[in-house]
Parts: sequence; C-alpha cells; structure tokens
Amino acid sequence: MKLKLAERLTEELAGVFVGDLKAERQKKEAQLEYEKKLKQDMERREKERLENERRQRVIEELLRMDLKTARIPEIKQKMDELKINHRGALYREDLFQLLKSKIPQLKMTLDVLELTDERDSLQKKLEELDKAFSDLRKDDSVAKIQSLEEELLETRMLYSCTLED
Repeated sequence: MKLKLAERLTEELAGVFVGDLKAERQKKEAQLEYEKKLKQDMERREKERLENERRQRVIEELLRMDLKTARIPEIKQKMDELKINHRGALYREDLFQLLKSKIPQLKMTLDVLELTDERDSLQKKLEELDKAFSDLRKDDSVAKIQSLEEELLETRMLYSCTLED
C-alpha cells in the first residue's frame, strides 16, 4: 500500500514537474516570438526611415536641378528613383504635372517654371505681332492692321495678367 501510494505520489510529482516544464517552455517560446516580432518591427521601421531619407535626397536633387533645361531622361530617372510611374508622359510638361501631383514640395517650383514659360511664349508672340504690325503699316492694309491691333491688345492683356501672377 505504501508502495502504491509512493508510486502515485511520484507520478503526480512527475506530472507537476512535466507541467512546469511545459509551461516554462511555452513561456520561453512566447518570449522568443515577442522578441522576433519586435526585431522585425524595428527592422521595418529602419527600412522605412532609410527609404524616406533616400526619397528626400532625390527630391532635393530635383529641387536643385534646372528642370527647365534638364534632359527628359534625367527627370524620368529621378521619377524612377521616387517610384513615380511616368509611362505615357512624352513631354516635359507631362512630367511636371506628374511630379506636382506626387511631390508637394515641387509644386511651387514647377508652377513658377510654367508661368515663366507662359510669359516667355507671350513675350515672343508680342514681338512677332509688333513686327507683323510694323510690316503691315508699310503695306498700308487697314483691315489686317485692325485685326492685328486687336490681337496685340489681347496678347498684351494676357501678358500683363501673367506678370501679375
């Protein structure tokens, strides 16, 4: 009887010991899993930080570039680095629109460039109209002179508005 009691007590103690071992193992596994997730999170955050720094460097390079005279492939390369899809954008203006929509820091710079281009275009048109008007005065063609005077007035108004912007 004492032997049976001792056996049963031994089995119970062994069961408790095994249970303690299982609980300890589960606790260690949970701790390892937590540390693994914490490490992954830290790695992910570091990767995001490095990506943001790289992205900011590329944006700063774009801001320092003379975008008006930069070669289109150079602009497209920067867009690739920023992971901005430029497929289908054939002209500089198309690229500018994409950049403005994706990178707020570039919006003001590109707006100024567009206004400068518009101003330059209007300035060129004014010069052409002045020359044509001068040539027509020599020909003394009244109808053409009036038409050109109207166009010249309209272009000057647009030019003035552009300067005000």
